[in-house]
Amino acid sequence: MVNMAFTPSGDEVDLRKSLLGSSKLWMGKDYANFIVKDFSNLDSPYKDLVDRTTTPRMPWHDIATMVQGKAARDVARHFIQRWNAAKIEKFSKNDEYPFLLPKSYDNLGDEPISIPKLKAPVFNVKCQVLRSASEWSVGVELEEQSIHEAYRATILNAKHYIYVENQFFVSTGEAYRATILNAKHYIYVENQFFVSTGTGASPGTENLIAESIFERVWKAFKDGEEFRVFVVMPLLPGFEGQVGTPGGTAIQVCVIRF
Repeated sequence: MVNMAFTPSGDEVDLRKSLLGSSKLWMGKDYANFIVKDFSNLDSPYKDLVDRTTTPRMPWHDIATMVQGKAARDVARHFIQRWNAAKIEKFSKNDEYPFLLPKSYDNLGDEPISIPKLKAPVFNVKCQVLRSASEWSVGVELEEQSIHEAYRATILNAKHYIYVENQFFVSTGEAYRATILNAKHYIYVENQFFVSTGTGASPGTENLIAESIFERVWKAFKDGEEFRVFVVMPLLPGFEGQVGTPGGTAIQVCVIRF
């Protein structure tokens, strides 16, 4: 796991604790394996969660993209608001953590700026940044739920199909319920967890997704329609619980419940 070419010869260095060597490409808690151990002690970000010599890193590889222009400015302003809200709550009298002010940009045009070392193509897109914001997160009195509003608008105005892919599937069911019951040809749901109400549902679960799917399938059966339902679930959810252990088995059982 350690590339010795990056290690000074002759020096007695504990490679597991130093910042030298390829084993430190993911410092501290960036070296994670959620199946073995979930995140803890987040106030110590550079302290390892697992033993690097015995535990492999979970090979997450998210797809990255770079955003320029007005959308990037909006994202920056959002995180400035988050910083200032945390400053007020936790470090209001500590000058080491200053308040931040967003910059004023006069040259934010529509043409993308070329990056010499960037091999990927650069092109224009229409982009609307969405967020959920409230008093506890960014310090605003009027709650913003543009993500929720965009989801609803997209679902209600869909023309041919709806594709949902999320790590969690938690809903009161009303918006999804109407969409499922009015689906024309098929339903496709891809999630890490599927929790809904129905016979044998766990207490506290209130959404009616599973019941809505059943009603739509039953209608298709009675009407003689050709109809399909796709529900895609992960084999192992991203939570602590190794395969073959009681904890791992319990997590797998909880992946789908209705």
